[in-house]
Amino acid sequence: MPWTTWSERELRRTFCGAGSAMQAATTTPSSSSSPGECRTRSRSLWERLDDFEGVLVTADRSKALELDEGERARVWAAKAWNALRALDSYTQAAREGLNGGFYQHCTSDRPGAVNWPLKQFAPAESDTTMNRWDAERIFAVPEDVDPSGRKEMQAHLKLGSKGSTSPRIYFLDDTEGITGRVIVGYIGPHLTNTKTN
Repeated sequence: MPWTTWSERELRRTFCGAGSAMQAATTTPSSSSSPGECRTRSRSLWERLDDFEGVLVTADRSKALELDEGERARVWAAKAWNALRALDSYTQAAREGLNGGFYQHCTSDRPGAVNWPLKQFAPAESDTTMNRWDAERIFAVPEDVDPSGRKEMQAHLKLGSKGSTSPRIYFLDDTEGITGRVIVGYIGPHLTNTKTN
């Protein structure tokens, strides 16, 4: 199964100019797209997967598209775009010799770095969550990474905290591995944990 990657240019075209909250999350000085070119939902983002050099997306498209049903779909899509930019920026920093992982990247002041708010990053799940719902956190990876084609991913970025959907992006840091990228195995609604109703 071929894996598609996200293109920063395509993602910028997808989300630029879509409203004040979205503009704040995605505007960059190099953005060349006009507001009329952009769409704002997860479906649009998914349709524009292309070539985001440092991020390999293996996530189930249908889970991401569930986010389009929420009233905060635009906000979540914008945050997903910015989250992927931060992961891609981290991959670039790792290639340039960053000492540390994604956390250290987000606390660095490296020129041109795209960081992610640390309050919206969880490097791991709780022991209770993993003991009870670990199977929900096993996602597709290339067979070069694991012969089973599946790998546990605990690190995640929080795209929202209101309501039961509270979307998440789960990822595996493979910057020092065979792919040399961050592998995104899940984009979608919050998975089961101790706070789930």
